[in-house]
Amino acid sequence: MFMLLKDLILFPTDATFVRVPQAEGRVYVLKFSSSNQRHFFWLQNAVELRDEEFVHHINRLLEMPGYIPVWSVSSARQEAEAAAALQASTSQAAGPSAAAGQPTADQLTQLRDLVSQMAGGAETQEPELSLTDILTPAVLTPLLTRRTGCPQ
Repeated sequence: MFMLLKDLILFPTDATFVRVPQAEGRVYVLKFSSSNQRHFFWLQNAVELRDEEFVHHINRLLEMPGYIPVWSVSSARQEAEAAAALQASTSQAAGPSAAAGQPTADQLTQLRDLVSQMAGGAETQEPELSLTDILTPAVLTPLLTRRTGCPQ
């Protein structure tokens, strides 16, 4: 799983979070009014019943950082029921091993092969030295107790 984290500095009322009507799926864009910056997002929860509620709360937080979202209980219940129904239908279609949630031996073998390919086929080796081997108290103490700055 690859996840990209990016820190953004946001000023109140400088950005809006809106759906991209030209895109298929649940694509949203964070638009800045002070620049031409655009950051695209794809909502990934199983059902889209609460997308409008999420967008509303995100935009309110962008306008007023102190805003405290109040989530609708009925829509949360509907979303949970829809997600449970979706999970039940996909697990029935996938067969008995998927319904139990346990991977098959073939799936584990495929996963192991993929991981070894991604690692370049090399066996995982421990590094010869670790950070604690290098940064010992004997090395760090003189650096931390020196009254002058670091030498240039």
